[in-house]
Amino acid sequence: RPAPIPQQQQLADWQARDWPGNVRELRNFAERLVLGVADQDHGAAVDQQTQSTTVGVGASALGQRVDAYERELIVEAMAARDGNVAAAAEQLQVPKKTLYDKLRKFRLSPGRQGE
Repeated sequence: RPAPIPQQQQLADWQARDWPGNVRELRNFAERLVLGVADQDHGAAVDQQTQSTTVGVGASALGQRVDAYERELIVEAMAARDGNVAAAAEQLQVPKKTLYDKLRKFRLSPGRQGE
């Protein structure tokens, strides 16, 4: 099978993507692309408003939606508690360590969110 030739916009979209699953997600996407089963147009379209990543219809779409929702809840809790991690963790009913891990995962800094 000949190698697919992506358009410049597709390459730019793929390079701009966060790839939250790291190397495994990138490898899996590359394999699907080469096999011809990846959604080349929507494989990694970045939503500039929320900085979330959407994949066409597929298994990873649910995980990405859950991550986007989780991030939104954390931002709201941190803003409601004026950036107090302990208070936000209590509101979200998670340990502080878990909240710190989520803040790191979503590249949010402790302190006032949404500014």
